[in-house]
Amino acid sequence: MFQLRLTLLVSFLALAAISQADSIRAVEEQSYEEHGTHQHGVAHLRIALADKLVEITLDSPAANVYGFEHEASSEADKKVVAETSAKLAAGADLFALDAAAQCKFEKAELAGGQVENEKSTENTERDKHEHEHAANDEPTHRDVVVNWLFSCAQPTALKTITPQFFTTFSGFKKLEVEWVTGQNASAATLETNEPIKLIP
Repeated sequence: MFQLRLTLLVSFLALAAISQADSIRAVEEQSYEEHGTHQHGVAHLRIALADKLVEITLDSPAANVYGFEHEASSEADKKVVAETSAKLAAGADLFALDAAAQCKFEKAELAGGQVENEKSTENTERDKHEHEHAANDEPTHRDVVVNWLFSCAQPTALKTITPQFFTTFSGFKKLEVEWVTGQNASAATLETNEPIKLIP
């Protein structure tokens, strides 16, 4: 995981004037409730700006990204996973950032039930649990979490970020977005590839 958490927490707390605290708390409570659900077509995007770094995190049902949530066993499914994972890892093509900010894509981290080469004990146990549910005709739910890191030479010029998920992946219908910067924290819901206005 990228190392922005402590810096962002400090920035977040520094923002918290009394008038903003209530709205920020409402955003967090809404986020907590929404992240507890698994709804196809809906995904969550979190954006954090600190110094010259931009961290973007996607939390989405696998069906939105790959088109299915079952374990990729056929060659066709494995090809979809490989090609889609490559798109996610590329990162730069999935976001349009203000050119004046001179941002450069640094790296991506992928995690989730479909991601190739993910064979940790925790995931093995989870997959076993999911297979047991599948055997009982209960739905299998898999999520994909992706972190992208960008560095910007002129971070003050970064006013908007436009995700490209709706045209890149057919499964996206709604994107719940939250962001925190050195100036503010807010949230929005997107249903198209429209700009996220980080700075009011």
